[in-house]
Amino acid sequence: MRLSDAVRLNDEAGRFAGIALAMVRVDYFRQFYSYYTLHERDVLALILVDTSVLYIRPFPDTAINRSLSSSPLFTTVLKTSASGSATWRSALDGVERVYGYARLEQYPLIVTAGYDRDAIRTAWFSANAADVVLNLVLLVMITGMGMFVLRQVKANVRNQLELSDGQADQADRLKQQADRALYKAKSNDRNRIHDMS
Repeated sequence: MRLSDAVRLNDEAGRFAGIALAMVRVDYFRQFYSYYTLHERDVLALILVDTSVLYIRPFPDTAINRSLSSSPLFTTVLKTSASGSATWRSALDGVERVYGYARLEQYPLIVTAGYDRDAIRTAWFSANAADVVLNLVLLVMITGMGMFVLRQVKANVRNQLELSDGQADQADRLKQQADRALYKAKSNDRNRIHDMS
């Protein structure tokens, strides 16, 4: 299969001077993009700025020349930035992917690479599962130690309050005993004075 594009040529007066025709074999793109490793639902695409697919891997050749005008790439993303990354659902197969994209300055082309979002999440989780488990264990340990320390502080405060209440009670008892002893001593002195007289 070949892709072709024709351009009308005019002379200096604006009259028809011929047609320039350029043809590129699709196999060229197939061979060029075959060097990149893709997972099952990842895509690499070369798209014309008029929204038609020039080449897209791993889709069959029937996807070539399909219009992607309804794709978020053309409806919103390219309107804000000529290059970058974003997440959207593919207009071709409905799979949600994280895309990197760039509109070329020298040619009317857009290059995109899309990676299956679910596969990215799974790969991230499997790569970081040990760290997540370790962080959860540390969080549980720190929470447990914090609760233990908080319980100890509450027990110390309660003991201090009980001790201060006990000391106050003891001081009251001692004062009452001292008052009784003083009263008794005064009574004894009065009795002695009374006996001597």
